[in-house]
Amino acid sequence: MGTRKVLVTLRVRNFITRSVMGTILLVLTAAPALALEPAHVFLLANKNLSASLEVAEHYCAKRRVPKENIISLDLPTGEDISRQDYDEKLAQPFREALKEKKDQAKVLLAVYGVPLRVGAPEATEEEQAELAKLDA
Repeated sequence: MGTRKVLVTLRVRNFITRSVMGTILLVLTAAPALALEPAHVFLLANKNLSASLEVAEHYCAKRRVPKENIISLDLPTGEDISRQDYDEKLAQPFREALKEKKDQAKVLLAVYGVPLRVGAPEATEEEQAELAKLDA
């Protein structure tokens, strides 16, 4: 009985050791595969502010991001952007710029100069009528 207990204990230890080593090996080999590459980073800059482009270029140089990953758009220079300008000057041109590279893009970094806040959409005629009813 004593020998059998020792064999079972050794088998359990062996199983646990192999499981732990297998898990460690899996984690170590999977980590580089999940790493973010510089080519996966795209920067959004305001072409109307030279400082915005400078920040984007500086980031690219320090992080080895390809300069062709800078998307410079014609945006207002303030921190706020109207909903209409957002749709016309930011969202639509941005989608067009990423259309060919959508599989490559994993991170979007908006740098200094890109508006921070988007205005509310304008109310439709139906919504205005509903609001008028509520105010009455």
